[in-house]
Amino acid sequence: MVTWPSGLRRRTQVAVSDLVNNNSKQFWSFIKNKCDKGTYQTLEGPTLDINGNIITPPDVKLNVWAKHFGDLADDTTGNSRNNTKWGSIFPNKTMSYYECSDIITWKKVAIALKAT
Repeated sequence: MVTWPSGLRRRTQVAVSDLVNNNSKQFWSFIKNKCDKGTYQTLEGPTLDINGNIITPPDVKLNVWAKHFGDLADDTTGNSRNNTKWGSIFPNKTMSYYECSDIITWKKVAIALKAT
């Protein structure tokens, strides 16, 4: 059984509730607090670049991570939209909402905005 430091369990539950209820300001405040008051830090120890070279200078490590997450966002592998790849990883599919496959047009957006 996990032993939580005093008050952390309750504060973590509140943070999860903030995330679920879309209270992003409070949620990220909690995350910043747990990550040394929101200052950016690189991990201690080396990082491997894309070629497997060991990187130790903090500024170079930040560049390695920036490139990594940039590549994820750019989907350089093509995996994010490859149904065959994900079907082999997650073979037990559940039915999805048919609306998820619909094309959203500006007309639909305008109708939705008028309805709010």
